[in-house]
Amino acid sequence: EYTKVGPGLDFTTGFEIIANDDELFVDKSSNIDTPIPKDEDEWNEFKSTFRVDYDRFSKGDGKKVHHKDVEKEIPITVSAMANKEGGTLFVGVDDDGNLLGLENDYDLLKNPNDDKFQRIVWQTIQKYIGNKPYVSKLNISLIEKNLKKICIITIPRADEPIAVHDNNTQETYVRIGPKSEKFAPLEFMKYCKKRFDD
Repeated sequence: EYTKVGPGLDFTTGFEIIANDDELFVDKSSNIDTPIPKDEDEWNEFKSTFRVDYDRFSKGDGKKVHHKDVEKEIPITVSAMANKEGGTLFVGVDDDGNLLGLENDYDLLKNPNDDKFQRIVWQTIQKYIGNKPYVSKLNISLIEKNLKKICIITIPRADEPIAVHDNNTQETYVRIGPKSEKFAPLEFMKYCKKRFDD
């Protein structure tokens, strides 16, 4: 059973999301209860927040501000995992696996709700990656654990190189262990020849 919704609209907590061209579908038959791993590794990454400068908030002046470099970490992880074997990104979970939730991100929104947050996630990934056919394959869900809402982005293995675009430059990343490593152009060309030409 599928319910058709517009891009970035109501994604009921815990439902798997399937994107197809300009439309997204909520699969009501599969209520997700994804276990959160204990540690980060090649296939799993934790992010404390989607776009809030968490260090400034928790250790600095206590202000919640949108930080572009924090936001960019999401598409960087998506591209790195896509260029390797795929994986899962957990947003609202710190590096030690503690649940922080998405409250800080929601606080940056005017009239915050799941619809608006979901729309921003899709738009941000699309803005930096640009590859719409690939981005449409991402599965994004919002689930609640221990009264904390987190965002889970399931990233499939890509069939072609996935780059991050920023300020008219192209950056390339590959997942190596628990890190998204930036590759120089020549390094990435050599990697792609083996990874995508097989």
